[in-house]
Amino acid sequence: MTGSGEAGLCIGLLEEAIMVNIPAIVVDPKGNISNLQLTFPEFRGEDFRRWINEDDARKKEATPDGFADKTAKVWEWMPINSATRAMKQRQLVRIAKNMLGNYERDL
Repeated sequence: MTGSGEAGLCIGLLEEAIMVNIPAIVVDPKGNISNLQLTFPEFRGEDFRRWINEDDARKKEATPDGFADKTAKVWEWMPINSATRAMKQRQLVRIAKNMLGNYERDL
């Protein structure tokens, strides 16, 4: 089946799972979900530049660098990226608490 929204549904479910820290194993034979692997922690245009199709930029009457900057700004506010940042922050807090707990125990 194709064109019925399977990838969109999957992305929505993954976003919700990430927001509540539920792990997921994703089987993606068509490669529709693989872009979720792309991480751009700083959301800088130059990080996006290598992924920009110059023809797409031209169609939008933009330079490739300008189109990369605009794409970075759009991606920064996507729910999956916000959820990923929140998840990473929670993991860092857990690691810090574990390290502090071990340090206090060793004193």
